[in-house]
Amino acid sequence: FESLKDSGGDLMFSARMEVQRNPGSAAPHRDLGVVYAQAGQYDRAIGEWQVALSLDPDMAPQIYHDMGLIYARSGVDRKAAEVLEKAVALAPDTARFHLRLGQIYAKVQRNPAAMETFKRAIELDPGLLRGHYELAMLYVRDGQYTEAVGLFQQVLETEPRHVEARYGLSLAY
Repeated sequence: FESLKDSGGDLMFSARMEVQRNPGSAAPHRDLGVVYAQAGQYDRAIGEWQVALSLDPDMAPQIYHDMGLIYARSGVDRKAAEVLEKAVALAPDTARFHLRLGQIYAKVQRNPAAMETFKRAIELDPGLLRGHYELAMLYVRDGQYTEAVGLFQQVLETEPRHVEARYGLSLAY
């Protein structure tokens, strides 16, 4: 979920007030969900996002993505995969949705699915360094060192001080 900017004052209070002023509008509920998520109040965040979804189904891809992040942080990986799969299905050309889904697949050892998902993320956004790194780490885990080295080197060409890629490269050699 993307962070909201606070222009001073209490962001939680402001978000709640906006929901009270516009209870039938989806955006304030989505924003309040983000505030709750940032505060670690995940159940409340999901509740607000569900309200936002009921008010504006067009928000579904982003809300499913945000829910996936919350479920992943809470260790509910199966549910995280489920909602991230929905986000990807609704917005198949959004690289970061594929990236997040790939991360969950990797976490639950669904490596072939994770690899394909990371490849799709990179295809959609070749500059997505995190996708290159995540795929390279899966290649290391799978013993495909040559493929891993190439991806780590691509990351380091763009960001020479990328510590994780340097570490990954050392594992691949």
